[in-house]
Amino acid sequence: MLQDAHIHLQDARPEAARILRDSPGRGVGRFFCNGSSPSDWDGVKAFAGSYGSVVPFYGVHPWYADEAGSGWEEDLRARLASGNSCIGEIGLDRARKSVDFGKQLGIFGRQLDIAFETAKPFAVHCVRAWEALLGELSSRDNRRCPPFIVHWFSGSPEVAAELTRLGAYISFSPRLLDEGAEKHRGSFVKVPLERILLETDYPYTPGAGKGEAATPEEYFRTLKALYAAAANLRGISGEEFTKKVWDNGTVFVHRASSREREN
Repeated sequence: MLQDAHIHLQDARPEAARILRDSPGRGVGRFFCNGSSPSDWDGVKAFAGSYGSVVPFYGVHPWYADEAGSGWEEDLRARLASGNSCIGEIGLDRARKSVDFGKQLGIFGRQLDIAFETAKPFAVHCVRAWEALLGELSSRDNRRCPPFIVHWFSGSPEVAAELTRLGAYISFSPRLLDEGAEKHRGSFVKVPLERILLETDYPYTPGAGKGEAATPEEYFRTLKALYAAAANLRGISGEEFTKKVWDNGTVFVHRASSREREN
């Protein structure tokens, strides 16, 4: 079965419901659905409550750090306590000049603290802020970091190696298929197979027009093409590659459901 390691179903109604209904027959069995701010967490929860294939991630995206009003931390903790849930999408973005980077760091740091305290996996967005991201993660290295996903990875093989050392799973988007994506492919082939995930970021899939969501047919075609191309780049069969990526994602399903804390 295929899985989508990063998707925003709540931003793609009604197409998202059709994708979820059709997914068993299309060979897609798992979706990591990420929130962006408290305003969309109920939407994430609704999809997860209706479809067992959806793993909910609740978080404040760096683009929306200014929208995290009072009480957001208590709300996040309550949702995480409900069981099968993770933290995301969180992170840092120096390209987003409209949101103060210091504010981003503050919101990101508080969410990291919650992740470490609760041993919950998390999903990270990072653009032009790798040094700051690595610094934040490393500063908490006296406690074991939960597994985390670096979504839509665009960094170097050296950055990927540092992230995997800290516990990261590196997720690649359909950008891997682009004609000029040599950098992405160069990083992809260097990441250990046991740390690879694949995603669409639907409805924000590369090539999609602003405000437009691809049809379910286009979604499934893109995801399958991404898996096929990725398996080819790694020089292994599609079946073997798909099983490995599925197994990698299972780490997040198990840890999302566990309330055990690690010392």
